[in-house]
Amino acid sequence: PYVKFFFCTTEPNKILRAIKTRCQTFNLKKISEVDLMSILENVCNIESIKFEDSALNIIAKEANGSARTALSILEQASIQDITEDFIRQILDRSPKQVAINLCFSILNKDRSNACRIIQSSHIEGRDIGNLFLESSTIFMESFKYIAFKYKKVDRDPDIEVIAKTVPTIQIVELTEQLYNITCNIRQTVSEDLVAMTGLLKIIDWYANSSVNDKK
Repeated sequence: PYVKFFFCTTEPNKILRAIKTRCQTFNLKKISEVDLMSILENVCNIESIKFEDSALNIIAKEANGSARTALSILEQASIQDITEDFIRQILDRSPKQVAINLCFSILNKDRSNACRIIQSSHIEGRDIGNLFLESSTIFMESFKYIAFKYKKVDRDPDIEVIAKTVPTIQIVELTEQLYNITCNIRQTVSEDLVAMTGLLKIIDWYANSSVNDKK
């Protein structure tokens, strides 16, 4: 009588109704990034692991609301001091500055530099899909600077420039287009080709959009 069975799934829509009606359902919510950061900091302090806040922030975002995923990444990284560069290496992410440079290449309509960034990333064996995803996230972060009240100390100077100079509608559009390229890259083996053509289309769209706004 003391035995209880727990049936866990991330796809409740696939459970047959006959099973659902015989179960008591608990819908678990994702853990916020703030709470995940708190959990990670607590573990690091208990285990005497040195860390950078920016590194834990990346882990919290990567975990997407899952404490298990966050702690798993933390465990992999705990072989040394947890720095942002080391976490990016583990997650196969480019340095943040590369993504920022890609964003400004788009805003400056600098096709040659944009292509150079993609080519260099491909040669260095970086995950181009992650590069586009981070670039998309940067534009979304700039939108949050506009929509929410961020403390000055929490603002990245480069992202703040985007927030102040690019119209909101274009920020949203660039976020979506870059994310769509990420999805396309992960469905093909010719990721550099998809990335390059997709990026050039985005720059052309932004250039035309900027001209129309001036009119």
